Amino acid sequence: MELYEREYFISRIVSGYFRHKVDEDLILKVYSPNVDQNYEAQEVFSNAMHEAKKNEILTKDEMLDWMIHYDVWNDEKELLLKNLPKELESFKEQLYINRHKFSHTEQIRKYIAKAKKEYVKISNKRHEYDVSTREGYATFCRWNWIIEQCTFFDNGKPYDWKQLNTYDVLTLYKNDVIDEKEYRELAREEPWRSYWGVEKTIRGVFGVPSVEATIEQRTIALISRMYDNVQESMECPSDDVIEDDDMLDGWFINQRKQRDAEKKTSQGDSVGHAGAQDVYLMADGKEDVERIQDMNDMHAQIVSKQRHDIVEQKGKVSHEDLPDVRRDIRMQANQMQAAKKG
Repeated sequence: MELYEREYFISRIVSGYFRHKVDEDLILKVYSPNVDQNYEAQEVFSNAMHEAKKNEILTKDEMLDWMIHYDVWNDEKELLLKNLPKELESFKEQLYINRHKFSHTEQIRKYIAKAKKEYVKISNKRHEYDVSTREGYATFCRWNWIIEQCTFFDNGKPYDWKQLNTYDVLTLYKNDVIDEKEYRELAREEPWRSYWGVEKTIRGVFGVPSVEATIEQRTIALISRMYDNVQESMECPSDDVIEDDDMLDGWFINQRKQRDAEKKTSQGDSVGHAGAQDVYLMADGKEDVERIQDMNDMHAQIVSKQRHDIVEQKGKVSHEDLPDVRRDIRMQANQMQAAKKG
């Protein structure tokens, strides 16, 4: 994005409205709803939900059942939709880990691009009929009301809706939404960094409390704080990582995994017997079982599963006959033998 493009978007965000030139004689300004209008918009949504229920319009869950019944959607597609974000996370982490290996990162970027494209495709298919659901109808009614209340002529007078209808303006508004990639570039580059660097609060930059800020203003403020947190981190990555969205996401994922591992270690130490080979805890239910299992690292989880499987097969097994215990005993014996020879 060129500097003049960033200056345009920042000017728009700071102004608090969307300006659209329909033709030489018509310029519209679409403002974000204020606190009172937001309240009324939620009432419009709630009333529309009740109306849709009376008219027996399907909910999102009911629509999903309909899609499955008519083979528009199935479990295989649902699993793909669920797993693609996990694959993307894995690719992004690998991109960060292999950041100094160009031959690796080039191929990983291709995987990321393919996974993103596939996710958009499958997600669009999954939500293809959302607009026809109860929630979709209520959302449209809310947006229609907001556009009607918040659209003005360039001179500040409310628009009369003679040339365009609310759907036309809503389409114009939605088509000009700033996407995440653009927000992230705007947040870390000039001219925004100078604005944010002075105050670093919504009120300081925009002169309004957060509840009165527009969606665009809140979004760029949140992303700016994200970059602030990265810069303030004890393990702050290099500038080339910060400026690469996918690689920075990989850094976040890597940091989160490190924290999770440290947390599990801390939880293990907190129950006592730190450094013990095995620590047994009593569980009162399924949730306790899952919580205790989560305290194990990957190796411990594999060992636990192996032990469970062999007990399932044999019914009763002494501790010293467990495969991992026998393996450890052999390793210790070999080490002692090697030490004697040395």
